[in-house]
Amino acid sequence: MKTKLHFLVVCLTLTIFSANSYAHKDTDPPHQTYAEGNLVLENGATIENFKISFTTQGVLNADKSNAILMVTAIGGNHHRIDYLIGPGRALDTDKYFVICTDAIGNGLTSSPSNSQTQANVSFPEFNIRDMVNSQYRLVTEHFGITKLVTVVGASMGGMQALQWAVSYPNAMQSIVPIIPLAKTHAWTSGVLEMLSKAS
Repeated sequence: MKTKLHFLVVCLTLTIFSANSYAHKDTDPPHQTYAEGNLVLENGATIENFKISFTTQGVLNADKSNAILMVTAIGGNHHRIDYLIGPGRALDTDKYFVICTDAIGNGLTSSPSNSQTQANVSFPEFNIRDMVNSQYRLVTEHFGITKLVTVVGASMGGMQALQWAVSYPNAMQSIVPIIPLAKTHAWTSGVLEMLSKAS
């Protein structure tokens, strides 16, 4: 019974958050990419000609101290938590410069579907730490930001927020992990595999 309940909670959560993940519209902030060159992964492999996809909202202040990083869930994109972003909302764009990234492999950032040299099964395996390392390079190299206000993300985005705290503990004032997992249990892998096969 407990396993069935976990299964239903995960499915419901994925369904709810998928509703907030939609296509980029012409009225949305410009979609951008930052070319990081070859991205060396934790397993020793390399993603060639790596590009990370992102959007920004708000204005970065002069001392670059008002930036928030939003990282996305599995199967999501930079719209994942749009409902929290905007004037007067939790991620208030009148106060904060909000950077919304797309994860490695999601089809906007470098992935098996868009790589020119490592398409499909030749795309190397990567993990959460690799995602965080690519985001750290975007934040520090492209924007010149040394300390974020916070890193926020839901589901797999929450897992990335937790990893930020481990990998770069001095690079942000706080993290906001929304429904994350500290580790991936077998039942979670099973549910995600089922969803992958069904799509």
